[in-house]
Amino acid sequence: MTGTAINAALLIAMTLIAHLGCPPISASQSNQLRWLLAGLALYSGVSTLYGALEATRESPFRFLAIVFLALLLGNLSGRLMGLQKQLNRLGTQFTKRFPSPRSLQNSARSWLSLGVVLALNPMTLPAAIQDGLGGRWQSLVVKSVLDAATMLSFGRSLTWTGCGLIIVVIGVWQSFWSLSAHLTSGWLKSYGMFNAVLAEAALMVICAVPAIAGIRKASLADLTPALPCAALLAALWP
Repeated sequence: MTGTAINAALLIAMTLIAHLGCPPISASQSNQLRWLLAGLALYSGVSTLYGALEATRESPFRFLAIVFLALLLGNLSGRLMGLQKQLNRLGTQFTKRFPSPRSLQNSARSWLSLGVVLALNPMTLPAAIQDGLGGRWQSLVVKSVLDAATMLSFGRSLTWTGCGLIIVVIGVWQSFWSLSAHLTSGWLKSYGMFNAVLAEAALMVICAVPAIAGIRKASLADLTPALPCAALLAALWP
């Protein structure tokens, strides 16, 4: 769970920076940061996908067919279930309770709402699974920096209490998925599903690159069913 620890450290650092009165990053700096993070996410996704491909004992064509077919089936299932739309509606409800950047007396509820929205970033799931299965925490670092930049925008209104609440929410959610992936890794390996799930998580991170760079939005939540689809296809494909 290295990625979650880095996330907590970055959030603490941003709180300290906010209290020191450092100005938020400019629009040009924000764009440069987004492109840098997009590059890191692409590297993390491609390297993990390549590592999973090298580790598998199956035919590379069969393995890639499973991974990409799972992505298509997962996206179709996610769209039919309206996962991204439901997540957007949930995010809108919590956004209304966000802390005010102009107030020094925001409630604990407002900081918890911000923590929930940051935790429910659809990139959290594949990034946490990468961390739990393969110890590849780079994707979580990308998300951590995005979280930290969001917190910095609240300036001096960001309190240590608010920072602590946000870290708890994000830490619990990310740790749950990373730990679950780690604990089930042996079972996934015994049924030949480990590399497929790891590769699928990497492919989901790659799909998030355009959104991270700010080129276009990505309905990443709709891809969530791709993970169980990859596991099932890997186990059942003759």
